[in-house]
Amino acid sequence: MRGSILLIISLFLACTQEGGEKGGQLPYKQLIHDFKMIETREGRKSWILYGDSAYVYDKYILVHNLRLLFFSEKGETTATIVAPEGRLDNKTHDMVACGGVEAVTIDSSSLHTDSLFFKNESTLIRTGSPVWIRRPDGTEISGIGLVTTPDLTRIEIGGKIKGMTPLEPER
Repeated sequence: MRGSILLIISLFLACTQEGGEKGGQLPYKQLIHDFKMIETREGRKSWILYGDSAYVYDKYILVHNLRLLFFSEKGETTATIVAPEGRLDNKTHDMVACGGVEAVTIDSSSLHTDSLFFKNESTLIRTGSPVWIRRPDGTEISGIGLVTTPDLTRIEIGGKIKGMTPLEPER
């Protein structure tokens, strides 16, 4: 419970802090247009982060209009996350995406939420916010809070779970 509260607070703070001018000085070190960052593991692409622009600070990078692509060990794209804004930790490469987030997998499953946290080391996505998931077969699941893999193959919803499926039960 305590971890969920801290996660929600950190998501809120990360999404409400903005870059910009203060007293005539630019608080960021660099402004990058058409931002692209590639994360690798053992020589293979793990993910690529794109943004229309990125403000580089000492401890984090604020990315606008982000697109985050995840890759399998074979190098195939498994999922894409898009959001109006994201904040990438310079040291851990953990990331918060916010402002209305959509994740879409290679099989067209989709996840919608207002903000999420990606833990780079574990490659897990978490949120304490309301979530809505739709599968290509028409199955819909909603709830509050989530832990999942980027490809949405393993999903744990925290609470207030509702679901609907067009599939007929086996007889």
